[in-house]
Amino acid sequence: MRDFKITNTEGGAALIIILTTGAKQNKVVSKDDEVVHIDLTTAGDDVEIDRQLVRFLATKLGIHRERIATTSSKKKNKRMVIVMGMTPEEIQHYLFAQV
Repeated sequence: MRDFKITNTEGGAALIIILTTGAKQNKVVSKDDEVVHIDLTTAGDDVEIDRQLVRFLATKLGIHRERIATTSSKKKNKRMVIVMGMTPEEIQHYLFAQV
């Protein structure tokens, strides 16, 4: 297995997230290759999924929600997330400290 990679971007970092919705609790489940797997309790539409994902990540990373942007793909459960003002190393530390 390759090392997990968060891409460094100008002013922040980008990562790919695979979501499982309708879970019992919001949590970071695992990481593999270049993907983070996250469980979310919502089973709503894309807008509600994005809102819950941003709130969850902001809490885990200790930052304001406005510093996080999401983009969806053709797959409902896949998102690219951009976190402004944090390095890939900082994100990895906060997200995976207990995984």
